[in-house]
Amino acid sequence: MFDAVAPFFSFNQKCVIMSKYELSEKELDMIKRYQAGEINVYAPEDTDRELLQSVIHKAEAVLEEFPGELFDDLVLWYQSKCQDQRALDQ
Repeated sequence: MFDAVAPFFSFNQKCVIMSKYELSEKELDMIKRYQAGEINVYAPEDTDRELLQSVIHKAEAVLEEFPGELFDDLVLWYQSKCQDQRALDQ
């Protein structure tokens, strides 16, 4: 059963699969306003709330890839991961 898989998989090699971190232009704009203190995070407008939730969901989805990493703000942490990835892609 495993003979067909053996040539394609080795237990001696590590396979690292990075997620693709992405932010839309609207999300980037919202994060800039968020950093500037222009968004009331306790009672955001509907569009800002939806964008914040979208970024938070994206960040939570990849959080397991960074066990033990400390951060103060999930939104800004995810933005930094997106910036790091963009720098690596260039």
